[in-house]
Amino acid sequence: MDDEEYHKRGDLKLEWLRVIKASRASVIVLSQNYASSTWCLNELVLILEQRMTSNHIVIPIFYHVQPIHVRKLQSSFGDGMAMHKQAMEAETSEEKRSQWAQKIDVWTKALQEVTDLKGMNAHGRRETEFIDEIVKDIYHKLGLSARSSLPQLIGMDYSMNLVTSWLKDASSHTIDILTILGIGGIGKTTLAKYVYGLHYSEFDTCSFIEDISRRCDEHFNGLVDLQKQLYDDISKPSPVQVLHDVSIYTSKIETLLDSKKVFLVLDDIDHLMQLNALLGSKGFHQGSKVIITTKDAWLTERSALFKSNVKPRHIKHKVEGLSDITVSEKTEMPNQNLHPLDPQGLNEPLLRYPEPNRSKIPLDAIKSCTQNFNERNFIGKGGYGRVYKGFLSWGNHVDQLVAVKRLDVTGFQGNKEFHTELTMLSQYQHDNIIRLIGFCNDNKEMIIVYEYAIHGSLDIYLRYPALSDGLSWMQLLKICIDIASALEYLHNHVAEEHRIIHRDIKCANILLDENWNTKLADFGLARIGLANQKNSTVITNPAGTPGYCDPQYERTGFLTKESDVYSFGVVLFEVLCGRLACVLDYHDERRFLHHLARTRYKDGELDKIIDHRIRNDIRPNTLLKFSAIAYQCLHETREERPTIVEVVFQLKEAMKMQV
Repeated sequence: MDDEEYHKRGDLKLEWLRVIKASRASVIVLSQNYASSTWCLNELVLILEQRMTSNHIVIPIFYHVQPIHVRKLQSSFGDGMAMHKQAMEAETSEEKRSQWAQKIDVWTKALQEVTDLKGMNAHGRRETEFIDEIVKDIYHKLGLSARSSLPQLIGMDYSMNLVTSWLKDASSHTIDILTILGIGGIGKTTLAKYVYGLHYSEFDTCSFIEDISRRCDEHFNGLVDLQKQLYDDISKPSPVQVLHDVSIYTSKIETLLDSKKVFLVLDDIDHLMQLNALLGSKGFHQGSKVIITTKDAWLTERSALFKSNVKPRHIKHKVEGLSDITVSEKTEMPNQNLHPLDPQGLNEPLLRYPEPNRSKIPLDAIKSCTQNFNERNFIGKGGYGRVYKGFLSWGNHVDQLVAVKRLDVTGFQGNKEFHTELTMLSQYQHDNIIRLIGFCNDNKEMIIVYEYAIHGSLDIYLRYPALSDGLSWMQLLKICIDIASALEYLHNHVAEEHRIIHRDIKCANILLDENWNTKLADFGLARIGLANQKNSTVITNPAGTPGYCDPQYERTGFLTKESDVYSFGVVLFEVLCGRLACVLDYHDERRFLHHLARTRYKDGELDKIIDHRIRNDIRPNTLLKFSAIAYQCLHETREERPTIVEVVFQLKEAMKMQV
């Protein structure tokens, strides 16, 4: 791909960004002509930004170049940067010269930064051996060492769905604990082992401690041995010297648990002392998950961890057999207007989902469309699967550009989300909701085909404005009105007796088609609530994206249409401030926008955080109207938030003031 085509086709930039964001690691091959390509340099900047905001692994390869030449811009790297400076000086426009200068500065810093990382040098190496070493290094850093075969799970589909959903739920700001209950031999350990084998690599570190009760009974220092195993597992590669004091080990374990995102399985706990020795009392790093298998339903919540100021979020799951299932969690007592979901989360009260009425597409047609799911057609990754683009030729569709979501069927992941999204999109259509083309469930596949939004998602324009021409204030205001209109349809007009609560409103789920029309997407977490009640509420495990979630929903598990309004309020401030809801680079009040925006608005200092690129384009009255409704959406209690009807009205009034 040459630089000229890269600059001509803006969609390539967005596609490449999606690929980087969806990847866990990047290998950067720094070769002789690397610095002469703006494509390579822009890619390098994106990769290093991803490294700063996530656990993205970066492995630099110095291919017949010296690291010192890269860092100091010598040899071919100096020549490449000199060429870019000449292009800058040749510009007659002061604005374009300034843009070139900014790019060159960013590229220079990126090249210096990449040489600080631990890389590999091809100098004097046989290429076959060198490539083999690179592959081994990637496997090691990704934690992809060979693992034992997973146990077979028969008749435990529901349990797998529940545990997988819990594991992927990142909405909690504290530790999540799942206690799996049941009599001996019912399958608690097998279930935990299966989930652990599928997901252990998604965490900073992990440990599976098996058969705790028996090992403590049979060995004099059994508990200390278990502590050592846990400490060694989560402290790799720096195990502690052998100790013989339970309390010392507990203190060291507590320190580690607070510093890393961990996944722990404690199998067959039968005594409070075991739990306290292995988990301590000081809490865990955000995003950590702990599975405990036991026969004692009350053991977990008696542990020292639950006596801390910030209590864990705890869910119990009782395995009673192949068909009898009980789920319980600590919630407030529901009133007569609260409607709990069924275990599968698919059949809300008094409602029954009809069969999808859209076309079923043969698997062969989808394979042809995506070139058998070729990586060149890969455009993104979600919580439950991968998305590809392709040209569909089947039925009435002739070379139609589509997006194909292929859900991950391993470990029963995504089954509930597949049926939910398919049902929602097949029944409910709106100009600002992504259009369903068809689906496929041949050979146990779970595939949904949508219209393709060629301009990507809104979050890309907020996070990487330099990669695009940017969006004007009028475009952004129209996007906000369109999404509010889609929500008004879902909340009030899908049917006489029920409403749809999207449950995952965020910029990443707001797509832009070829005509810059706005489309709301990703209905996998959506839920149905009754519309003939004054306050219709659904009880469900909190889900969504950190930074966007309704705090009242997070605390209670009670989901209402006002939960969507809160999330949309965050989106309004993202648009106004030109940044995302959560920026991990910040370690102060700026990290989460919902808190920052409310504080600045109340203090009369909103101007300090408004996006400088659009600030002068916003008329004063428009700003007052827009910011006021955005602030109202973020009220802590749902009773104080406006309805989506009011939000639509106020945004349209803001548009009238702007025109």
